[in-house]
Amino acid sequence: MKVQKVAVIGAGVSGLAAIRSCLEEGLEPLCFEKSNDIGGLWRYEETPECGRPGIYRSLTSNTSKEMMAFSDYPFPDHFPNYLHNTKVMQYLRMYAKHFGLVEHIQFQSKVCRVRKRPDFLSSGQWDVVVEANGKQNTYVFDGVMICSGYYTEKHLPLQDFAGLQKFRGRVLHSWEYKHPANFAGKRVVVVGLGNSGVDIAGEISRVAQQVFLSTRRGAWIWNRIWDNGNPMDATLFTRYNRIVQKLSPTFLTKRWAENKLNARFNHANYGIQPQHSPPSTRTISPLLWQTTLYAHGTDHLAGLPSYPTCTIHTRGDPRTHHPELQRSCTLLRSHFCVQALPSFLASYHAPPRLPCRIFVPVPSPAQPLSLSGVFRTVFLPLAFKTLGQSLYRTSAFSPFYPEPFPEQPRQRTVS
Repeated sequence: MKVQKVAVIGAGVSGLAAIRSCLEEGLEPLCFEKSNDIGGLWRYEETPECGRPGIYRSLTSNTSKEMMAFSDYPFPDHFPNYLHNTKVMQYLRMYAKHFGLVEHIQFQSKVCRVRKRPDFLSSGQWDVVVEANGKQNTYVFDGVMICSGYYTEKHLPLQDFAGLQKFRGRVLHSWEYKHPANFAGKRVVVVGLGNSGVDIAGEISRVAQQVFLSTRRGAWIWNRIWDNGNPMDATLFTRYNRIVQKLSPTFLTKRWAENKLNARFNHANYGIQPQHSPPSTRTISPLLWQTTLYAHGTDHLAGLPSYPTCTIHTRGDPRTHHPELQRSCTLLRSHFCVQALPSFLASYHAPPRLPCRIFVPVPSPAQPLSLSGVFRTVFLPLAFKTLGQSLYRTSAFSPFYPEPFPEQPRQRTVS
């Protein structure tokens, strides 16, 4: 039987897991990576490059190594529970070397287009146009696994910030942030109470004159370190706790979570109490931010500010503030090179059945196009998002497995 050739786009965490899964299934993968190294999101670059993720120098994982590791390759014992980006990169290099993945990666190769072949209805094959060394070449593949991620391009929702165009200070996106040195002695507003907003506000507050952290609706702050100094996710997200959660009334579970989180600090006292119960809105908090909250004078502004000239007006607060810089930690946009995806991507944030957001519906007997890391859920460990999806997808590409997403629903027979 002919070996199926599979194109893997991107050599980040998802891409490496995809290559590994293809090899396990007896497929022939070829990964295209437009940069000169693996790692994707976790590879720190001092100068941000358009079209690839940007991280700051101090970035540390929100998932513990116990929950983050691939099932077939655990982290070394001497690695810390929560990993700096350099440690994650070290782990990924070890993983790629151990399983011989690098030899299946073609670096400095940018995928320009992925399109169906003229005989797609019968063959299910794709033309992949790749640019390398200034030349474009077309490859033919039986399947395509898109592992390029979606944290690639910054997006500033300027329509949501009235008067921002008149702001005379500097406006940056968190995608551009690298380290706090440039903010020494400045007055800074950080817009957004997500993970990056909390990280950056805490880090900047150590050198800035004043930092204002603005939030539209608040969030529940989950500490990485839980009771007895154990990792939060490894302690809470167990089979036993999942069974208890299913058997317990929902209101009791939510009340326990609210009381537990407010026991560390009262969210209402700091103006960040959300309307929704946990864990519907949440932020993973480092200890640095909680220290900053008490000791370094970070102001938490309730509500989204507006910017007439250089003044910030806060709802319910008669004071006005005059910042010198404004940093947005709001949105990042996705970019995919496949021509048949707009209608599919427009709805992928909905809570669907798992195959519907891994396999792109195409008019073919097979499902030769899939996306990695697109479906999301609260506190989903990295290993499940990448290796789990890759195993599911490569089994579908393999001729030895049944089709996971049939065109016609199977009829149930009742005897």
